[in-house]
Amino acid sequence: MAKLAINGGNKVIDKRIGIHLPVVDEDDVQAVADVVRSGVWGRGGIRLAADAAKEELAGRPLAAFEQAFAAFQGGKHVIGVSSGTAALYIGLKASGIGCGDEVIVPVSGFIGTATVCFNVNAIPILVDLDPETFNISPEAIEAAITDRTRAIIPVHLGGYPADMDRIMEIARRHNLIVIEDCAHAHGSQWRGQGMGTVGSMGEFSFQMSKTITSGDGGAIITNDTEFAELCLWNAGYSRPRDNVYHNPIMIFRMTQMQGALLGSQFGKFQAQREKKEANARILADGLREIGGITPIFGDPRVTRHGIWFLNFRYDKAHFGDVPLRRFLRAVQAEGAPISSFFVAPITRDVAFRELQFTHGCPVDCPKYGKTVDYTKGSFPVADRASDEEGMSIAQRSLLGSEDDMRLIVEAVRKVHDNISELRAAA
Repeated sequence: MAKLAINGGNKVIDKRIGIHLPVVDEDDVQAVADVVRSGVWGRGGIRLAADAAKEELAGRPLAAFEQAFAAFQGGKHVIGVSSGTAALYIGLKASGIGCGDEVIVPVSGFIGTATVCFNVNAIPILVDLDPETFNISPEAIEAAITDRTRAIIPVHLGGYPADMDRIMEIARRHNLIVIEDCAHAHGSQWRGQGMGTVGSMGEFSFQMSKTITSGDGGAIITNDTEFAELCLWNAGYSRPRDNVYHNPIMIFRMTQMQGALLGSQFGKFQAQREKKEANARILADGLREIGGITPIFGDPRVTRHGIWFLNFRYDKAHFGDVPLRRFLRAVQAEGAPISSFFVAPITRDVAFRELQFTHGCPVDCPKYGKTVDYTKGSFPVADRASDEEGMSIAQRSLLGSEDDMRLIVEAVRKVHDNISELRAAA
């Protein structure tokens, strides 16, 4: 008689694990309504939020959120913008990166982290992942540096920080700019320092699925006031220069309504983050006891973990050589909300392989003088993570109860204990 649910047995979990996101309450409605009634819906020619007390719009919700988020992350300046990708673009522009420059980025992640480099006429150089964390590999960064390399964009995948000790050491030795992609890492810390404040700047996303959201939007964080002023200018917040206001070519401003929603959502975020980290600890302990699944969690240098996805490494040999996809179908049939690794190498995207989004410069720029061909790279760790090893649990599931976490462990244990049945069925 079948025991596993995939073969017709009873499932371990017969309910939905976790909660619906975003959590919406009357505080959110009231925050937006207050902005609508105020008649001040946008923000134009003002200075940094850190100087907002001196400004006409001091106390408006966007500046209030920027100040609160900066304090939480341990940064001096936060600038709200229209999206996380816009924040990366602004950071590259403010850093002076342009024609002929190379920017090192991880091969796995949101495609926009790489393609935004093309928007400033720079070339993204894709590198492989660290096999322990699935974040960008410091060894691969070092190997990819040339005389044209200007910057590194480490992505803190799922909210788990990349190895910033080694990345910053490499950057200092080669005089490179580090722009942290913190789109998943709201609240995360490396050795007590908020993500986005370790490098020259950081970028956050407030897109609908992220841990803090206003539907869409993004932010830049930095401790460098001069750099922050350049970002403010490139974002379209006109800044005085010789007492004359100069308007930039492109506009990436955030609205007061987005700022109000972010402020309200931020009030819920801190408790949610603590709950996710506590639940992740229960899951990690339970799965380590079973064996064969290694949670990417618990590095003592990660002093605070703002989880968007919790990632795991699957050891096929421990599960009788059952392929990852079949194992996942079995645990999902038991009701466990575990999915495959949520980012594939971007070189598999036909648009990237065929460079459909760029014509001429920068890939054919005479100033660059090299051939750009993303079909020839070798990324064995990223390929294994995508096809054979990587598993993830989304933040919404980690906002369930402690008993929910134990049910997930029990579902995995059931498949583990009955792996011979799964192999026979295959």
